[in-house]
Amino acid sequence: MIMAEAAALALAAAVTEGMNLNNINFLSDCEQLVHFLNAADQTNPPDWRIKYFTQLFSNHSSCRQSRIFKISRTLNTTADALARRALSDSESQ
Repeated sequence: MIMAEAAALALAAAVTEGMNLNNINFLSDCEQLVHFLNAADQTNPPDWRIKYFTQLFSNHSSCRQSRIFKISRTLNTTADALARRALSDSESQ
């Protein structure tokens, strides 16, 4: 789950940079990832496999006055439902 969230944030940051948008607020329901991306030291990600994506996110959003906030999963019902379905489908195969 954290890998998909990190990849999605990296893509979103790249798109906003490509569109030359500033002051963007990113929202995520992944508390661990939000804390990591808001930390001053980003050398040790919670999962080493996301390092590429977290670096992309930082590169694309750092000079654009962007911020990332944690939201409750209950406020992110569509994404939560899709993630649960994907997990369920992957476990059944």
